[in-house]
Amino acid sequence: MDQAMRYFYQLFEQLPRQGPGDAHHTRKAIDSARPHLPSAPTILDIGCGSGAQTLTVAATLGGTITALDNHPPFLEQLRQQARAEQLEAHIFPCLGDLQQLPFPPASFDLIWSEGAIYLMGLTAGLRHWGTRLKSNGILVISDNLWLHRSPHPEVRAFWQEESPEMLDLSATQARIQRLGYTVLDHFTLPIPVWEESYYRPLEQGIAAMRQQYPASDPILEQTLATLEQEMRIFRLADGAYSYQYWVLTKGASGRGAGRW
Repeated sequence: MDQAMRYFYQLFEQLPRQGPGDAHHTRKAIDSARPHLPSAPTILDIGCGSGAQTLTVAATLGGTITALDNHPPFLEQLRQQARAEQLEAHIFPCLGDLQQLPFPPASFDLIWSEGAIYLMGLTAGLRHWGTRLKSNGILVISDNLWLHRSPHPEVRAFWQEESPEMLDLSATQARIQRLGYTVLDHFTLPIPVWEESYYRPLEQGIAAMRQQYPASDPILEQTLATLEQEMRIFRLADGAYSYQYWVLTKGASGRGAGRW
């Protein structure tokens, strides 16, 4: 691991979440998925980080959750918090790569991933992860999409480089359906949640890092400047994009109707 990544992980290990979201919207997605799941589902949380959403899923659905991440300190944080919340019987941290899932096909009733599918791209992620779902299994993801078609040019350029597959709602839905999924539900993460749950704690963490380390460290400054640029782009966008939560199943629509 190079020094830039060491700084990155040191910062993110201090955050309550490693991406935008909150317990309310995790539970909202759970409510849409629950009617299509067995009473004690087998669950895979991909890119779990320190597990804020993992704990909410475990407390709400029970079952068994394999929580996958490639950074051991995140998994240890999750292990400790699961013990503190008496959820350790439900949560099993697992070191692994989201691009090469170390599980046989048809292993899980539910695959959950908040904010991590962009690391593979939507198309590759849905193709690969879907093979690990049981018949009629459920996949819940959150991923960025455009909320209007004319963002600021700098915002558009930033995300075309960062996430080339980022589309608007109708195009994303069409792509999901072409990949063989049925949309059971979807909803947008409100813009204020980004600030409250993620960017404000991130700004506090950045300030603390700058106090801890000398300003003359160019690697640290570049790492922090990259994160500050992402926040600046988000604020410049003024609501042009956000995470969309998707509750999906392969093939038939299952019980209940999607909400549109």
